[in-house]
Amino acid sequence: MKRRNKRPKWVILVIVAAVLVVATIITLLLFTSGREVQPEDTPQRQDTSSEQKEEEVLRDEPVDTSPEEQAPDEATSLDPATIGSIDIPPAGLVVSYIKGVGGFEYEVLRATDGRKYLELRNGDLVGTKCNDDAGVFVSILESPNESEKGSVSKTITVDGTEYGLSVASPTCTNDTQLLEKYQDAFVKPFTLLKKLQ
Repeated sequence: MKRRNKRPKWVILVIVAAVLVVATIITLLLFTSGREVQPEDTPQRQDTSSEQKEEEVLRDEPVDTSPEEQAPDEATSLDPATIGSIDIPPAGLVVSYIKGVGGFEYEVLRATDGRKYLELRNGDLVGTKCNDDAGVFVSILESPNESEKGSVSKTITVDGTEYGLSVASPTCTNDTQLLEKYQDAFVKPFTLLKKLQ
């Protein structure tokens, strides 16, 4: 008479459960790797501590007036009350934008040579004309190389590192007016870019 051992079934169930837990954690990490950002003037959830920090940044920091780092008239002519900023820790940057633009996401990526670049996106800008369109409206490139400088519309040097701003082409989106609104909100105050302290 053969005797059945119930232990292997128990071990198999534990292994399957562990695999499911690990797969769930990996899936959650993948879905939360792109961060959703809601500027402070949208009616969605607001973090009052970040609002206070933003106000402190706008009021308490001295303006650098050295000729090499001085912002062009376009950024300095903007009303400080209309400027918002977002800390982007993975890139080590504080990016400024004109309030009222609506929600956006960012993702920090790396080029093949290890340089970081930041993509700013909005799901409403995803078009049907291009494959794999992610709704990117601007990108900020760290130390743009010669081939990238052709697509860069503005540059600024911050603490010895050059950053370039590249605006997305309107060929992919179905809503060019919304694309222009998002681009204007980030292009005009681009020279206010600074390193995260």
